[in-house]
Amino acid sequence: MPLYHKAPISNFIGSCPNLATELIELTIEDDQSELAHFLPLQGEVTQSFDYADAPGGWHLVWLNSAIEVHEKLCAYVMVSPRWVARPIGRGAPVPVFVRWVFSLESVQVSLPDLEDLPMAGGALGMIIDEV
Repeated sequence: MPLYHKAPISNFIGSCPNLATELIELTIEDDQSELAHFLPLQGEVTQSFDYADAPGGWHLVWLNSAIEVHEKLCAYVMVSPRWVARPIGRGAPVPVFVRWVFSLESVQVSLPDLEDLPMAGGALGMIIDEV
């Protein structure tokens, strides 16, 4: 069990899929991205965010194990499916965008500014049954 604190699960109201409490696995898609060095990663979705330009939503994932990125501890990432027609689900992994979340405070607002969360790269993501 991770030693860092878990963001509280919020009451989500929106049109994107609410994946809160789902377990996610991220695996390698492109070995050239900065993210590839850390994959595979697993964690629990604690919050889903509804963005007009991202119909699949962005999902805050509490990582099973914190990682060190740019000399900072990273316990969370934000993930979003690349295509509306291919949402994150069970079965086959789908391409996702991943952003680093270095500070939990940066996502504890009504709608985080994605420009404040550095892009980590792409991965394949899917819901799994256990971490």
